[in-house]
Amino acid sequence: MFIKDYRSEFSVTRMCTVIDVSRSAFYEWLKKPLTKTEQEDRELAEKIKQLFFDSRCTYGHRRIKKKLRKKGTKCSNDRIRRLMKQVHLVATIKKELIRRKRFKTRSWARLAVIDHILWYNSERIHSYLDDMSPMEFEQQYYNNMRLTAA
Repeated sequence: MFIKDYRSEFSVTRMCTVIDVSRSAFYEWLKKPLTKTEQEDRELAEKIKQLFFDSRCTYGHRRIKKKLRKKGTKCSNDRIRRLMKQVHLVATIKKELIRRKRFKTRSWARLAVIDHILWYNSERIHSYLDDMSPMEFEQQYYNNMRLTAA
């Protein structure tokens, strides 16, 4: 897999020599069709990437798992962690928005803060809100209030 991933940057011959694999074995491996599990891993990795980038690169394997479950995909934390590592996704340590970026003007900073608040309230899931976004939690709360009042 390493050779396949980096063959555009390094020569296949050199990489094969370094890791002690014959070139013919590498090319034979390339022709081999994917197993069912490998195909499922590829599809799952794409879903994980999408969720990771939708979370603004802040979700780790636990929150990714919760989002996948909400969308009907079941898998283990270990599998998600392994796939995130394979595709080089590392959740950033949560920092304040202002420390993450530099802004040319205060107007740009205000827009970024507003955008972050909108995302935080509508998309970001919170474990203390039963893995819902604040907007989903509020909607559920008012729906329950209406049902109990009726």
